[in-house]
Amino acid sequence: MNVKKLWQWQRPISAAQALSPEGITQNFVRAALGSSTLVLLSSLALPSSIAATPLAQAPAVSSVVPPAIAALVKNLDAAASRKDLDATMKFYSPSFAHADGLDFKTQQQALQTFWKDATSIQYQTQINSLKTEPQNRYALETTTTLSGVRKAADRDMKLTSTVRSRLVIADQKIVSQEVLSEQTRLTGGDKPPNVNISLPEQVNVGQTFSFDAVVKEPLGDDLLLGSALEETISLERYLQPAVITLEPLTSGGIFKTGQAPQQPTRKWISAVLIKNGGITIVSQRLNVVRPNGSATPAPR
Repeated sequence: MNVKKLWQWQRPISAAQALSPEGITQNFVRAALGSSTLVLLSSLALPSSIAATPLAQAPAVSSVVPPAIAALVKNLDAAASRKDLDATMKFYSPSFAHADGLDFKTQQQALQTFWKDATSIQYQTQINSLKTEPQNRYALETTTTLSGVRKAADRDMKLTSTVRSRLVIADQKIVSQEVLSEQTRLTGGDKPPNVNISLPEQVNVGQTFSFDAVVKEPLGDDLLLGSALEETISLERYLQPAVITLEPLTSGGIFKTGQAPQQPTRKWISAVLIKNGGITIVSQRLNVVRPNGSATPAPR
């Protein structure tokens, strides 16, 4: 039994049917879920200003960030924060390749789509490690936190996203990117549900895992709607919002069990929860690997 079959609902009800008095419609949910997907992309390889400060010591890792790399990420952050697409893409190699299937052109296209409806964006990045490779290349592992506000169907959605990634820089250009872990949260309304997520970052092929999305506050007499969504990460999913159907939840959240596929892959696991007062969408990456830790090969 695969994850998608486990997440088919028995009594579907659309958001428009259940929450039309609050003005939350299926189009809004779809637009917001599309925002979540694009947020994950927007935070990839967009570090914020970092001085040439010491890093945590680790074997074969440089103790400081070279000034040229610090300048690159500082200028890239400035360009991205002001949504200057031309300036931002100058920091990418024309041969840029992303482990999720993006190239230079599709990276540019998705960023343009995301920034179009973003009213504020702020990037903050910590460099976790940096290694010097042959041919004047640098391999970095970073953790980027993205915060801001986006429009989804004419409503403001507050967003936060944390992405841990590995990127390679050569000749002052980003040549490749691989996301190691990520979680994005979007909230809308005066009192969106406060949701805790429980999901592993990585599982082995064929392994059973649990996904829980629990509303922390008491619901009282409030109606809670929700749904879970599993998507294989692909270029199409970056650029095309998913369709999702909501149903009434009799408990205070979503509790699901899934089984990973038999081949390495990358998936987004998302929960959508709506109650009187707001909506919360949480998306997290699940990497499916072989027992030796190998996943789908990343570009170099």
